[in-house]
Amino acid sequence: MIFDKALIEASFAMQYGIRLAREDIAFGEYCRLLSGLMADTPLGRVVAIRAEKDGAKIKGFGEYEREVRRRWREFERRTTPSAPRAGAATPPPEGNWARDIGKLQDSLEEAFGAR
Repeated sequence: MIFDKALIEASFAMQYGIRLAREDIAFGEYCRLLSGLMADTPLGRVVAIRAEKDGAKIKGFGEYEREVRRRWREFERRTTPSAPRAGAATPPPEGNWARDIGKLQDSLEEAFGAR
């Protein structure tokens, strides 16, 4: 979510008229509002670009869309743990935070038309 902080702030302002830097909202409310952001917000448009699977559409992307996808793939490579090698120690189980973020990402992809 930190990667998309500016997009989230712009989307909240556009859709809800909420300036996150100036308003104090509970985390649960923040999550509900975030998952309810529409596809025509800045975050919604970027999520749709990132989630696109249709090769023909991707080939038709302009410079901006290609840059959005490139930056997202780079971010994912830096932050996604690689699969453990054979014989390597098993990583500890993920905490609730990681599970909850995963659920939020799934909800956002579903809301913004991920295929």
